[in-house]
Amino acid sequence: MHRLFFVVAFILSSILQSYAQKGNLLNKIVKAGYQEEPLGMVISDLSNQAHFDYAYNANLANENLNITLLSPEIQLIAALDQISNQSAIDYKIKDDIVIFFPKSKDKSKPTLLKLNGKIIDEITQNPVANAVLIDDILGEIAKTDAQGEFSIIVPTTDFLFQLKALSEGYEEKKFNFKLKSDQDLTLGLKPMPNRSYEILAQIEKSKNLNSAVYIDLKLEKGTQWKNLFVPKKYILNENPAENLLSSPVQFSVIPIVSTNGPYNRMTENSVSFNLYAGYAGGLNGVEVSPLANFEKYDVKGFQMAGLCNITGGNAFGCQISGLTNVATLRASGLQISGFANVATREITGCQIAGFTNSSSGKLKGLQIGGFGNFCQGGSGWQISGFNNHSGKKEAFSGFQLSGFYNLANNEIKGVQFTAGFNWAKSHIKGLQFSALLNKGEVSGAQISSLLNISGSVDGFQFSMINLADTLSGVQIGLFNAIKHQNSGISIGLLSFIKNGYQAFDMSYNEIGLLNLNFKTGQKAFYNILGFGWLIGQEPFAWTFSYGIGSNISIVNKLSVNTELHAIKINLEEIDITQTNFMGRFIVGLNYQFSKHFEVFANGSLSMQFYEEDAPNLLELTRREGLSIKNYTFGDTRATLWWGGSGGLRFIF
Repeated sequence: MHRLFFVVAFILSSILQSYAQKGNLLNKIVKAGYQEEPLGMVISDLSNQAHFDYAYNANLANENLNITLLSPEIQLIAALDQISNQSAIDYKIKDDIVIFFPKSKDKSKPTLLKLNGKIIDEITQNPVANAVLIDDILGEIAKTDAQGEFSIIVPTTDFLFQLKALSEGYEEKKFNFKLKSDQDLTLGLKPMPNRSYEILAQIEKSKNLNSAVYIDLKLEKGTQWKNLFVPKKYILNENPAENLLSSPVQFSVIPIVSTNGPYNRMTENSVSFNLYAGYAGGLNGVEVSPLANFEKYDVKGFQMAGLCNITGGNAFGCQISGLTNVATLRASGLQISGFANVATREITGCQIAGFTNSSSGKLKGLQIGGFGNFCQGGSGWQISGFNNHSGKKEAFSGFQLSGFYNLANNEIKGVQFTAGFNWAKSHIKGLQFSALLNKGEVSGAQISSLLNISGSVDGFQFSMINLADTLSGVQIGLFNAIKHQNSGISIGLLSFIKNGYQAFDMSYNEIGLLNLNFKTGQKAFYNILGFGWLIGQEPFAWTFSYGIGSNISIVNKLSVNTELHAIKINLEEIDITQTNFMGRFIVGLNYQFSKHFEVFANGSLSMQFYEEDAPNLLELTRREGLSIKNYTFGDTRATLWWGGSGGLRFIF
């Protein structure tokens, strides 16, 4: 079945192509007065008369077969058909070459039929000269003469031909035909007022082999035909928005009832009034409708509609509607709607909507939406009650302000400000400010009351919780976490830095307090969590503490640290209602004798604040001699004293 399909396809394409390119060959008149002449001699004589080359395999075709043709004048095609009928050979024409081959045993040669046609102007009935008929595979197969006439020779077959008739200044017309006999056909083309076509790709000629397309088909068993040329498709392009009729005033009831009549879609109006709704090719002025305005191409000017303004091209100027404004391409100017504004390419100007604004391209201006704004990048302002969204195509430069969240899929240069969260999937160069969450690669500042998350920070983070992969700047928060710190400082109640400073130390001080401390952060600024108890003291006294510190290297293996501790003192059980705590300032000298260990000695200044019925640590440990001075602040007493401590530290 597939073989039969390719055979039929080749026969059709060969005949149509040959006619289009070498039609005069078949119609040439030759003298055929042969009485029982050998086949080889007859073919040679016809070749000389009609000026064509020929080829056949002498082993397959009997050159000595006698042929009789008794016609003083006959078309070459008729002579070849009679030769075929008197012999066991068939023929095909390729360029100016007639190729003879054995007849198929299961398929007879198709009879050739002729389609005579004429193309006329549908309105004037005048002939259309130089119109072309295009086949999707073969390209141009016919062209009208000065009288608009053409002819096509095709084989008798059930194949349905699907052609297009094209001519500059007319609409394309498609038609189908299937011939059973010679047929006449008249086609009418509809003119396109004030419209011109530009041919972008010319029809390739058969000898232009540099741009040819080749196919490979099998016709007969053992016979392969290659390099059959198939011309490229005929391509047309139009620029309709620049070729419209002009009308100073238009009035319509509904789109199909208009003073522009059947040409409304091809007309650009200066002033347009639509009782319910209107439809036109374009607008260059003012259009008003209580329901809807529709433009096929561009709008330049002012549109107002109770429901919607829909523009198939660009919108330059102002669109105001109760529901929605749509510019299929660009919007430049102002769009105001009760529900939504849409520009599928880009917006240059201002979009104001009760619900949402959308630009599938860039924003250059301002979007104000009651619910949300969307653009693919650009520069300007996005202001909404719920969310702003900047897409993936380009960076956004400007300001995003929303009630709940801002999302930038690409780089943002400017400010994100929201009561909810800001999310920059790429880089933000500027400021993120939110009540809940900021997320993004930051070169600038992230400020949030709850959480900041960043892959890298080159600037400033301020929040209850700050998370960053890398930090080159400042973090300030209750909890800070960094995977890698390049430079800068992390300041918080608790900071964890993967490549930072973590240590555990044990010390003993002047009042017999044994302390265990864990330190985390960086050497420039670290946090201290501590626990201690008085050795051999009754009643049992113990402490927990929080502190901050800084460590500065002096020379190799030697460093100096300063620390400030806030210590809660407990007797037996925790009593948070009782005032009994101590502040302790420490200056220490450290010597690191191995990779992970160092010894230290500290000097300290301590002050205990306690109620009148609470124990004084110096009195409790019988070290009153260390006291410098005692103070009284109402019901609270304070004791200041000198001291010191020493111990061993393990560095992670």
